[in-house]
Amino acid sequence: MFMRRRFTAFLIDYMIIVGYGVVLGLLSPLLSPLFTDNAFTAHLSSFFILTLPVYLYFSIFEASPFQATLGKRAAKLRVAGSVNTGVSLSRSLVRSMIKFLPWEMAHFAVWRFFLPTDLPELVIIMIAYAANGAALIYLIVPFLNHDRRFIHDWASGTRVAVKERN
Repeated sequence: MFMRRRFTAFLIDYMIIVGYGVVLGLLSPLLSPLFTDNAFTAHLSSFFILTLPVYLYFSIFEASPFQATLGKRAAKLRVAGSVNTGVSLSRSLVRSMIKFLPWEMAHFAVWRFFLPTDLPELVIIMIAYAANGAALIYLIVPFLNHDRRFIHDWASGTRVAVKERN
């Protein structure tokens, strides 16, 4: 039941991210000058336009008094510290950074596949495989431990809990 709630929360939050992506797609004629022929500049632009807002969405909402993103709130879940309290913004930032590391590694590789770069192709391929491997490990770990904690929860000293009734 708990993992079903987590999956539901993920789907809702992912739909919010997709909606944000659609808005960015509609704004792409205005944003296209930011994406030059240079992989580094394009990746940096995409980080500030896509990744950073998503990262901040998770970090700020999970450090808020609600202790949850919109998806987690809908699924009646919250992010808690080790003593069942809320988490600080700094802890939430660390949690989200670890959570989105494979995603950003994949962005790094994709931009370098499509735009010229000085990195050897083998290095880019290795980074892409590492991103996929990390994502797979992230997904498997909760099924291998009693608390059903993800890597980003272990590393940040947080956990996702069912929200108590008020």
